[in-house]
Amino acid sequence: MNPLLRFKLHIFDLDDTLLDTSFAYTTAQKTAIQEAFPDLSEAETSVQLSRLRWLSKKFGTGNVLDYMRAYLMSLIEPTVDIENTLALMESVYNNSYWSLLGSMDGAIKYLQAITEHGRRISLVSNGNEDTQRKKIKYSELDRYFPDNACYISGQFSMEKKKPSPFMIEKACQDIGISRDQSVFYGNSIDDVLSGN
Repeated sequence: MNPLLRFKLHIFDLDDTLLDTSFAYTTAQKTAIQEAFPDLSEAETSVQLSRLRWLSKKFGTGNVLDYMRAYLMSLIEPTVDIENTLALMESVYNNSYWSLLGSMDGAIKYLQAITEHGRRISLVSNGNEDTQRKKIKYSELDRYFPDNACYISGQFSMEKKKPSPFMIEKACQDIGISRDQSVFYGNSIDDVLSGN
């Protein structure tokens, strides 16, 4: 038997824990650059992707228009029509991102196994509430995580965002299971800090 089944409540992060979000947005960013700048070599595309990824981390990966606009404004090419190129990149990015977004290998089977053993599950995630809920619905994770089992930082004030333990504690409290009877699955230092 899985030793984690001793826990009554299993709390999951969303991005790069249940969903392969990094793959989807990195591949979508690369596709957007290739569509907007088809004459770039593979090496030049890699350099531009690094610049775009750096900006996406600074602005937040959910702020696509903001970081793409900053990227285009940073180019030293006066011939770039920023607004038209931005519209193209955003459209290509969104189409590519949503077509690539999927669950991590084994995630659905694991959720099924946990729930078949009568364990409760909840989701705790940083991010914009509308965007995170769209990901949950699009990936059909809403079968496992109804709205009342999802705690998304966009619902709360900034100081309650991970690494604060607030959302994990709230999930435990709302479900009525103590923290020592729960386990948190995540993929980042913020997840580790909030889960301890």
